[in-house]
This record gives sequence, structure tokens and C-alpha cells, in this order.
Amino acid sequence: MNFFSRGSHGIIGLLLFLFLCPPVEALAAANPELERRALGVLSNLYRRSGHAVATNRDAVAVLIFPDVRKLGLGVTVQTSTGVLFRKFQPIAYFNMTGLSCGLEAGVQKYDCVYFFMTEEALDHLYLSGGFEVDCAPALVFVDGMFTPSVSLSTRREGIRRFLFNYKGLMANFGIQATKLSEYIPTR
Repeated sequence: MNFFSRGSHGIIGLLLFLFLCPPVEALAAANPELERRALGVLSNLYRRSGHAVATNRDAVAVLIFPDVRKLGLGVTVQTSTGVLFRKFQPIAYFNMTGLSCGLEAGVQKYDCVYFFMTEEALDHLYLSGGFEVDCAPALVFVDGMFTPSVSLSTRREGIRRFLFNYKGLMANFGIQATKLSEYIPTR
């Protein structure tokens, strides 16, 4: 059967819609609960990784996405809403949307933290439109600390990324495009 048969067009359209549209939480007001959860994720990362504590000492800002959710079979969609902090003060809110394809199947939830090591790296987040391309092999059963992940933009641009606290069942080896989009909460 041809992958691009008539029935698959609806699925492809739905995946594109999910990739291009922000999560529902992005339409909400500034969320103290989201900020609290994000700082809890950061605290959890510090307990698990001395390297993250050392990285934070040199960082100018940190972007935290609690509860990144990923779902897929062959084509995978991920989404989350996060907070950008400077000196533990929230300065912006971001949506993460991602679409990947390859040998992938499962449902997964994890936490993601980006440390911006320079002002130029933070500026790049805004100037690049928030796009990132990954090649991320992983096999997760229930919970794990870190899975192998090589990010083309985070290694090159002065950004350190930590993925951890995995839950679910997911096997993936594929190419992933992720977009980080700033949004302004309604007041």
C-alpha cells in the first residue's frame, strides 16, 4: 500500500496541524503553577546531576519544559510548554512542538532543560525562529536518566540540553525537527 494513499492524507494533515499550532496551555494566562513545576524539574535535575549544577553556574538563562509528551508510530509528535528563567525570575514562556520520523513507536513523557551559556546563544533562540534538528536514538522502558541525543544546534550554539526523567515505553531512531516558539500569556 502506498504511504501517501488517500487515507494517509488526513493523518499527515493532523500531524502538520499539531506541529504548527501551539499547545492549549499556551493560550492561558501567566501560569504560576507552570513556573513552580519548572523550578521543581530544575531542582530534580540538580539532585540527579552534578554536571547540571556546574553548567547552571555559568549559564545566563535556563529554559525548562516540564512534562514533554511524545506519541507516535513511525511518525511521532511531541509537545510541551515551558518557562525561560534568568536568575530564577521568569522572563518568557515558550511552546515546544516537534515532529519526527524513522523507526519509532510508543508513548513517552520526559523533562527537558536548556542552559543558555552566552547572551549570543540566547539571542540565537529568537533569531533562528526556535528550530532545532536532532538525531536521537533512544530506548526507554518506564524510567531512565539520560538517553543518547546529539543535537546539531545545541552543541554548536552555546546551549547545553538535558533530557531526563523519562517515563513510558518508547523506541526511536529517527530525525526530529523541534520548534521552540515564544508566546505572550494573556493577562
